Formats: sequence, structure tokens, C-alpha cells
Amino acid sequence: MTLAILLAFGAMLGWGLGDFLIQKTIKQVGWLETMWWIYLGSFIFLLPFVLKNLMTITWLDFFLLAILGLATFFSVVTHFKALAIGKLSVVEIILSFELPLTIILGVLFLSNQLFFYQIALIAMLFSGVALLAIDFERMRRRWFHFLFFWQKRRVILEKGIILAILTAILLALTNFFTAVGATRLDPILVIWLSWTLGGAVCLAYLGYQKKIKSTFKSGLKNWRLILLMVIVDIAAWLFFTYSLSNGEELAVVAAITGSYVVIAMLLGLKFNKEKIRGWQYVGAIVAFSASLLIGIFSK
Repeated sequence: MTLAILLAFGAMLGWGLGDFLIQKTIKQVGWLETMWWIYLGSFIFLLPFVLKNLMTITWLDFFLLAILGLATFFSVVTHFKALAIGKLSVVEIILSFELPLTIILGVLFLSNQLFFYQIALIAMLFSGVALLAIDFERMRRRWFHFLFFWQKRRVILEKGIILAILTAILLALTNFFTAVGATRLDPILVIWLSWTLGGAVCLAYLGYQKKIKSTFKSGLKNWRLILLMVIVDIAAWLFFTYSLSNGEELAVVAAITGSYVVIAMLLGLKFNKEKIRGWQYVGAIVAFSASLLIGIFSK
């Protein structure tokens, strides 16, 4: 197992723990404020490591990282908006398409090559993630009615579907442009600059909503949780970026990290006393096993 594969597993664990901590932080300070603290933390902690490389950035690099920063920011915005107006069971299964979309981008634009066994394991992984997302008890009798339905001779989409589709696309683009940046620049610089640009947008949004003062007030009150969340989330993304910069293909890294939802689920079961259905346990086992096998058999 190569260093790049080990880093991918590190990203998987970090994202799972990070999502758990992000959820707890959102409940304490709010979703937009949580984003801001992550952006601010990355700016402060990573700045000493990027100063010597800032002058090496070309206008093309800046353009790519600006797209990455905006994609990251707006993927969070559309994700939360979709959850606010739509059904969780509908939104989450749409978001699971982030994985195949990322792999398709890697194959089409980064010349990623997959062997038949990897394609089979990725299909197995996607099936497991889908089982985690689907709530069969809330589904109507026919699958057709799960995503859209008839009303006065018109096809009406379930609420939140368009935003969920947009979120899946933005998440895949985030992964793709991170991979492109990792092949051109220092991985730390990729995270720092793109997140700094996203943080500028976030700060402007907070200012527009007149929440800057309250954001710092709530941040000081919950600084221990925020600090831990920021460190874990930054580390996870650095693992992901360094895995790509060490020569591993985006399709393989995305497949391995796709099981971060299993880690988040296990933490939710343990510490939040959450309950899941039997098929979701099966999905977790299938997804995690597929990620593990992809890592073991990758060269």
C-alpha cells in the first residue's frame, strides 16, 4: 500500500470525524459561522507554510483556485438550502452522486484509468453509499413518486432536488479542481489560497447579514470545539490533496474517501445516540469494505 493510498485513508477518517464535529459546531454557532471559522483557521495556521510559494502563482493558477474557492463555498450554501426545503431522504441520495461525477471528471479530463476490478468495487461502494442515504420507509409505493409526481397533468419535482443536484455537481468540481491544483502547486498552497478566497466571500455575506460581531462572540464561547473542528477538517483536506500530489489518481482517491460517511455515521451512533435501519448497516459494511479493497489492491 503506497503513501498516497494511506493519505487517502487519512482523508476518509478525517472527513468522517470532521463532519461529526462540523455538525456539533453548526448546532452551537450556525452553519455560515462554522464555515467562517474553518476559513479563518486555515488562513492563520497555513499562512507560514505558503509565504515562500505565493510568488510562484500564475494567473492561470489563481483562476483555477478562485473557481475552487467559489465551488467550495457555494456547495455548502446549496447543500444547506436543499436540506432546509427538501426531504432528507431525497436530498441525501442525490448528493451520493458526487462520487461517480468525481470519477467521471477524473477519467475524462485527468486521463485516469480504471481496471475492471476497480470499476466493480466502485459500483459496490456507490451501492453501499446509496443504501446509507435511502430511507425506504419514507418512499412511496412506486420509485417514480420518490423524486417527482403528477399534479394537474404536470410533472412536479420534489422540493430541494434541483439544489441537491447542483450541490453534487459543485462537490465533484471541488474534488476535480483540488486534484488539478495539487498537480500544479504545493498542496498547502492549494488549500490556503482557495479557502482564503472562499473566506472573503463568506465574510462579505456575514457582513451583509450583520452577523460579524455575533460570530466572534459565539466563537469565543465555543472556541475549544471550533479549534478541534478546524484542525481536523484542515488535516483531512491536506491528506486528500497530498494523496493526489503523490501521484494517485482522483478516481481512486475519491473512491477510497467516499466511505467517510460511514465514519460519520458510526460517530453519530456512538455519541449522538442516533438510530439507523438494518439496510443502512448493510450499506455501511458494503461501502467501507469496497473502499478498503480498492486501497489494498491499488498499486
